[in-house]
Amino acid sequence: MDSSNHLPPAGDFGPDSVPGTGPSPLNPSLQTGGWGSLGVTLVILGLALIYCAAGGDSALASTPGSTFDPQPLRELKRDRPEYVFIGNSMLGSRIDPARLEQLSGSKIGMLEKGGSGPARWFLALKNYVVASGTRPKTAFIFFRDNDLTEPLRGVTRGDGKHYEDAARAQEPEFEAVIQRSKPDELTDKAYDLLKSLLTLHRFRVPVEAAIERWSVNVAKQADSRPAETRPGGAAFQNELNGIFLLENLRAVPDADLPDREFSRYTFSARVEDSFLPAMALLAEQNGLHLTFVRVQRRPSADGPRPREPRQRAALGKYIEQLRNWLDERGFGFVEMNNRPEIGIELYGNGDHIAPKHRAAYTELFFSAAADSFGD
Repeated sequence: MDSSNHLPPAGDFGPDSVPGTGPSPLNPSLQTGGWGSLGVTLVILGLALIYCAAGGDSALASTPGSTFDPQPLRELKRDRPEYVFIGNSMLGSRIDPARLEQLSGSKIGMLEKGGSGPARWFLALKNYVVASGTRPKTAFIFFRDNDLTEPLRGVTRGDGKHYEDAARAQEPEFEAVIQRSKPDELTDKAYDLLKSLLTLHRFRVPVEAAIERWSVNVAKQADSRPAETRPGGAAFQNELNGIFLLENLRAVPDADLPDREFSRYTFSARVEDSFLPAMALLAEQNGLHLTFVRVQRRPSADGPRPREPRQRAALGKYIEQLRNWLDERGFGFVEMNNRPEIGIELYGNGDHIAPKHRAAYTELFFSAAADSFGD
C-alpha cells in the first residue's frame, strides 16, 4: 500500500505528535533522500506558492451544492421580514436587529456571513430572499470601498465555506461571473499541474477535523478547572469556539487594511465582470428594491483614515461612478463614510464596530437611511 496517500489516524494527533516534535507523516524517502529529495521538496513548495496565488482549492470549479444550508431559507419563510440585510462581519458588527426593529417598527432579517463577499451576497439574494417568496420593502447590502467589483473576494481564500452554504448544485450565473474572473491561462495551467502532483486538497476536511480534535485535547489539558466541573464533549468545544467570537477578540487597529491597488478602483472597467449586473437583473425580475450601504473603514484619531492622494482620488471617482450606476437602475445608496459622529471610539477590532457600540451605530444608520424605511 502506498502510505503517502494516507493520513495518520486522527487520534495520533497528540502532544507527542505536534509538528516538529515527533515522527513525520511524510514519505520516508522525502526525509532521507539527501539533495535529490530536497530538490523535489523545493519544487513542490514552489508549486504550492503558485497554488496559493491561483486561489488555492477555490471556487474556480463547479459549486458542490451538497453544503447548502436551508436554515436561513426556513427563517425567511417563517418570519417574512420587511427589511433584509446581507453582508459579512461589517454588517454583523454594525447592525443590532432587535434595536432596528424597535426603531423601524418592522421585522428585520439578517443574512450575515463572516468573510463573505459579493459572490455569496448574490447567492443569498437568489437562494434565500427570492426563493423564500418574501418580498421585503428593501434588501440592504453592506460593503466596503470596492468590494462590489471584486467577485473573487470571499471565494478564492482557500475556504469555500464563505459562499458554499448559500449555493445550490447548479449555479450558472455564479459560474459565469467566476469564469470571467479566473486567473490567466498560465496560472490556470500551473494550478492544474499542481493538482495532478499533489493530493493535499483532498485531505483538507480530514486534516481540519484532526487538528480540531487535537486542539480540543490540548485545551482540555490546559484547563485548570477540576474535571468534574468542566463541560464535556460538544459543550466544551462550543465553549472553546466562543472564545474566538468577534465580540470576544481584543481590538487590533489594523486588522483590515484598504486595497492599495489603484487599478482596482476603476468601476467602469470592472462592473460588467462583477456580480452587480446579476444582482440588478435578479432584483428587476423579482420586484426587489436594493439599497447598498458603504461602511467606513477604521478612522484615525483625527478623523477618516488618511489615504495616499492618488488612492483617495481614484476611490472617490469609483464611488461616484458606482452611485451613478445604482441611480440609473433605481437602487438606493447610503453613505456611512465621513460622518463625524462615527469616530474611532466606536471601533473594536479593525474595521468592526465594538459590540458595546452596535446599538448606537444602529441608531446612526437608521437616521442616515431614513428614506429607505417606511412605505
